[in-house]
Amino acid sequence: MGTYIIKVWETEEEREQGLSYIVENDFDSISYAIERAKKIDKEENYNAIEVQNTKENKTYYSRTPESEDSYTSNIIKAEMQEKINKYAKLVYNSELQNNYDEMYGNAEDIIRQLRKDVEYMNNHKDEFDEEQIEFSNEESKELIKEIEEEFEDEDYIHISEHPMSGYFALDTDLNDCLDTLLEYYEDIIDDMEFGQANISDVVQYYFDYNDIKNLMSYGSDRDSYNMTSHSKMYEDILELLKIDYRSITTDEISDGKYTTTIEFDDNNAIALDLNAGNGVNEVVSNIESIKEEFIKFKKFLKNKEIEKIKNIDLEEIANSYYKYHNLEKRLSPEENIDRKRIVCDMYDEILTNLGFNISYITIDEINDQNYKTTLVVDKEHKDYYFSSSFTDIDMIKNNLNYMRNYYLEVLSEQLVEEEYNMEME
Repeated sequence: MGTYIIKVWETEEEREQGLSYIVENDFDSISYAIERAKKIDKEENYNAIEVQNTKENKTYYSRTPESEDSYTSNIIKAEMQEKINKYAKLVYNSELQNNYDEMYGNAEDIIRQLRKDVEYMNNHKDEFDEEQIEFSNEESKELIKEIEEEFEDEDYIHISEHPMSGYFALDTDLNDCLDTLLEYYEDIIDDMEFGQANISDVVQYYFDYNDIKNLMSYGSDRDSYNMTSHSKMYEDILELLKIDYRSITTDEISDGKYTTTIEFDDNNAIALDLNAGNGVNEVVSNIESIKEEFIKFKKFLKNKEIEKIKNIDLEEIANSYYKYHNLEKRLSPEENIDRKRIVCDMYDEILTNLGFNISYITIDEINDQNYKTTLVVDKEHKDYYFSSSFTDIDMIKNNLNYMRNYYLEVLSEQLVEEEYNMEME
């Protein structure tokens, strides 16, 4: 259910008598509700119109024949609460956080918990003294009344134990609450891998964290000595989204119009335009385009890597390694060393130097003269190779070829998966 309503009075007589009615409701954005009210006012011949909260005890915009007023302080609080609600959902999914001496949660959930706590005390009077029970009943009643008057049911709020009274008090510092949620949300983004974060949420976070309304105060790289450049904004957002690039540059094309070029390498780049008056929606659209280009670039690199791996002369590399490290002698049964470890290290060193993302390689003896070599790629992909020997150079070269073929399969699967994810987005 939305937070704001639009209420009208059709005639002056009805307004004097207090006979109003709601023409539209269920708005979640105060700015949109006010914008909608002004549009309705132009289209209809109402005597008066107002934007209020659903409890009809706060007014944000009013137009009567006498005046047109915007209630700035109420609007500022409403916009701040909207942001708090948004990030509380992203961080906690709006679930109640009960730490005994403080609680975060939707107003209705906190009220429910306060009543539950008082009810417990009233039903277990043998555990509490009479004065304590009476105090909790009175304090909870006052706090619940304050919450109900100040907040909507789904508003996310914070209460904590007051050091003087010994009971919960409502935290009215909305800025502090929002700052805390923004910090928590950034921690969540930092833990995400590429493709997991929602671009719209991340861009909105960047604007909210830096208190940006539009890009009027952002300019080109040449203007960066007296204003933030578009390049810096893109750098910050792409870092949050784990999108890699080689360089970002911004030039002013005409007054208030800028073109930013994001280069991935010599042959892969994307150029994007923004105007000074642009905001979140335009930046989101551009970041989505950058992500699409980045995925194409990653596909290009992976195909290039696949072709390179296919053309590697593994047999020559194995022969050289085997000879250089004198493995024919070192791997002989007479040597009192961990021969399996030496061969595993050889596989790992050869493949890692070639750019393979190897997690680990092991060799296990199944029974006499029967060995199992295990290759794990990228932590989650695994393959096995069975042989009658693990030290023979021809067997080693065969296993290296098997490993290459499996690694190519993994890369191909990743390509298909990335293309599928791209289509789903």
